Amino acid sequence: KAILSFVLSVTFVIITHAQNKIKLRADDLFKREQYNEALNYYKKALSKAAKDKNEKAALQFQIAECYKFMNDLKQAENGMQNA
Repeated sequence: KAILSFVLSVTFVIITHAQNKIKLRADDLFKREQYNEALNYYKKALSKAAKDKNEKAALQFQIAECYKFMNDLKQAENGMQNA
């Protein structure tokens, strides 16, 4: 039972680290005004996000911001409603 718990803990840490890397890459692209590429990374991070509602809301917000800066206001509005 202890081994299973350890394996699950390590797996969770690895998955969380991978998600953080994706979000950090998205944040970097966003800062460099590469919104289309950032959007793809934020969507990828969202698809891998845990059930944490705050994390999902923050990613939805960033997705909406990407759409806003890409002048796709309809998608930006939809994204804000989902955040």
